[in-house]
Amino acid sequence: MTTPNALGTTGLQVVADISIQSCAPAAGRQGQAQWMLTATVPWSQYPERFWVDAVQGALPLAPGQHHCAFTVGRLKPNSVGDAPFHYRFSLTVIDYVGGGYPDIMSVQFATVSTPPPPTSGTPLHPGGLPPAGPSREKSIIRQSSIKAVVDAKVAAYNNATRLVAEGHIIPDEGLELTDLIANTADVMFAQMLTGVSAWVDYLENIVNSVVEAPVQLPEEPAPTQAPIFEEDV
Repeated sequence: MTTPNALGTTGLQVVADISIQSCAPAAGRQGQAQWMLTATVPWSQYPERFWVDAVQGALPLAPGQHHCAFTVGRLKPNSVGDAPFHYRFSLTVIDYVGGGYPDIMSVQFATVSTPPPPTSGTPLHPGGLPPAGPSREKSIIRQSSIKAVVDAKVAAYNNATRLVAEGHIIPDEGLELTDLIANTADVMFAQMLTGVSAWVDYLENIVNSVVEAPVQLPEEPAPTQAPIFEEDV
């Protein structure tokens, strides 16, 4: 006995007469023994495959007609759901003898509803995404701020390293070069975070003071003249 005019949807239990063409051993996702069945089905013009658990020692299923029970699965990709072949089916019982399930060919399938489009007052961002909410905007601002701080720190360290390497900044006696670079970078970094260009002026003053400083050349000794000896005539 079947129930006519049932509404087709995922999870519905149905029955159908299929013709098994082949039965081959296979392994399931958990490594369990299974049979892979290839059969013609009434809802599709193409053969479909089904996997069922194999009982240990059981013989392969014989080819031919079988009355089976199925579960309507999820939609296949790029399908709308208004026909049974738009769905995947799971074979649950082979040679089913019970009642109460509708025959698959009596089930009415309808197009699966999709979410309504956004109203005209809801602007969409590229890709169909809604505008970013407060939490998303805060996250973007926070990430941008972190990147800016990291970039400033790297730039300060690189500038300090260059100034020390080129001799624009000379360490005091007893101060290691690494400490001088770190201290100089900290000063530059702090000035960068103030949002002013003071750190640029700071660099220019250092470079200019070195370039404009008068060069102290060592004094050359006064030329000496060999003593003049008068010859006796």
